[in-house]
Amino acid sequence: MRGSVLMHELGDLHVVAAVFGDLEELAFFEPSEGLESLGGFFHAEAGVGSAIRAPEELAGLPVQTKSPLAFDVGALYRMRELQPGNPAMRMHSIIDRLAKHLPGSAFLSLVAATLLPPVAAAQNWQEILDTPDYEWYAGCFGTGCGNLGGYWDRNGLPDLYTGPTGDGVAPLNSRNANFGIRSMWVSKAGVDGRPTNMPGHMDDYYVSYESTAADPYVTAGRPEHPADSIGDFIGLNQRKWSNLGGECAGNIDAFSFVFWDKTGNRRWNYSHTNAGQYIPDIQSGLKAWMRYRGYDADVFTQLPYYSTEKTTSAPGFTYADMKAEILAGNPVLLFLQPPGPLYRNFPGLTNANPEIHGVMAYGIWELPDSDYPNGIIIRTSWGSGGTYYEDFSNRPMGILPDYRIRGVIVVRPRPKIRNMTRSNGNITIDWDGPTSQVQNMMTAETTTPQRYLLERATSLNPGAKFTAVGSATTARTMTIPDIGQAYYRVTLLR
Repeated sequence: MRGSVLMHELGDLHVVAAVFGDLEELAFFEPSEGLESLGGFFHAEAGVGSAIRAPEELAGLPVQTKSPLAFDVGALYRMRELQPGNPAMRMHSIIDRLAKHLPGSAFLSLVAATLLPPVAAAQNWQEILDTPDYEWYAGCFGTGCGNLGGYWDRNGLPDLYTGPTGDGVAPLNSRNANFGIRSMWVSKAGVDGRPTNMPGHMDDYYVSYESTAADPYVTAGRPEHPADSIGDFIGLNQRKWSNLGGECAGNIDAFSFVFWDKTGNRRWNYSHTNAGQYIPDIQSGLKAWMRYRGYDADVFTQLPYYSTEKTTSAPGFTYADMKAEILAGNPVLLFLQPPGPLYRNFPGLTNANPEIHGVMAYGIWELPDSDYPNGIIIRTSWGSGGTYYEDFSNRPMGILPDYRIRGVIVVRPRPKIRNMTRSNGNITIDWDGPTSQVQNMMTAETTTPQRYLLERATSLNPGAKFTAVGSATTARTMTIPDIGQAYYRVTLLR
């Protein structure tokens, strides 16, 4: 036998490469258990604001005063109160204007005392670096998933986005020349290199925000396009299903869905069927999209520890779990929803999707005896810029006061061997896989949490064992002695 075969399997065997004879004809096979077009994701478009509240004494200052400091702070806070949906009224805008009127030491003292959570009091403040901050487009969970996909494209999985924007690397924002990155979550004819005569997600599914009309491909009497963007796989904007988990019908434009495990346990790599029909949601759709892009991932959803929906004593997703994911370099998607009915009524459609919003947590901020005992740092899915602090609890969200965190979606990408070469009695194996960097914002120390272990076996017969080849490494390449016929796998250690 000649060449090599990469075999993608479930469980601990993340990636296997069988090496026989020459490597000149390396054969790459599609991952097993491939899924067809899937769908479903997040939303919430009710307004924008900072999670940090204005001190009451500052908010009450008169707008017209002799003090430039009082003028700026009071005016800005009043503007934000009058325009809660204006994303321009962000905390860093306030800080920028304060800095113009105060000497350095007075400015820093004021900010530390009144505007920002006290850094000195934080026990743990860590952030995943290099996270995109895309502006809302065609759905908050489409955008939130775009932030997640863009992050992993920039950090170890370069085939998640290969379009012309950013020279094939997902940019950190979606403004101006970076507009085309939106095609990663909702493709459109004539955008980001797509031919003008090739309908995409926006052409087939989207009419307008919260539209309950039939999807445009149905109205036009044409087949829907093959799934190729995140929104296609997660069911975003697709008005196809009359029963989503007994909660609602959908998905109306800008909305998507999650099938939660109401026991409070983690639901791993779940795909939902109803009378034999696959119905996509955010969890299954993200996994399917990753596989469509040539990778794989383990994906779970879970209700939080405080959820009143839990039907058992299962602990739910805790703040300790949140910290573990962030410190492991995995951003976490948060599904936000107001308490109350799980559906809404529209003219011509009853039982439609409820209000929701999707954001991505990328940091932790622990402040004992404060408003942030279980602090997290999020991307808002509005391209808001700045830093937004929230608390992982059942308290109202700062960016959307009527919303709570209903559950989490966690994506853990698997490594993928992509190249093997032989030379001078050695074999070099290269792979893709997460390369996150997590920074301690108090010490400036940066760590690379993901470590890989290359293992080898001489047979795949029952009972055959893989043994480590070399030590665990943060690199994604290793050169080892060539022993001839062998099977290799790369495992991501946690």
